Amino acid sequence: MDSTANRDLWPDSSAPPAPQGSPAPPPPVKPTTPPAAKPVTKAPGAVVESTPDPPVNKMRRRIVWASVAGFLTTCFLMFVRFFLPRAILSLRARSALVLLEITHWESIRSGNNNTVSG
Repeated sequence: MDSTANRDLWPDSSAPPAPQGSPAPPPPVKPTTPPAAKPVTKAPGAVVESTPDPPVNKMRRRIVWASVAGFLTTCFLMFVRFFLPRAILSLRARSALVLLEITHWESIRSGNNNTVSG
């Protein structure tokens, strides 16, 4: 209990009581360190302020974000231009449109003026 490892773990103020009948432990020996070797610590909760960005950086950010938005918009428009006609004019949709048109013209020829909805 009186080893140096235990003394390092228990500072003097909170040292466990010594068992009765044993001599008091010697005071702990603190190693001497030069003052330059101690780490510099800041006060807890210190607020660090930085200088505001110059307007040139704000303009650069706007240009970059506008470029990114333009690129993504262009990609979306290319996607729509490529896939939308295929969805509208696919074989299944085309056959449905042709069938609707044929039934519409047949109803007109037969004298039935009701339009086919669908």
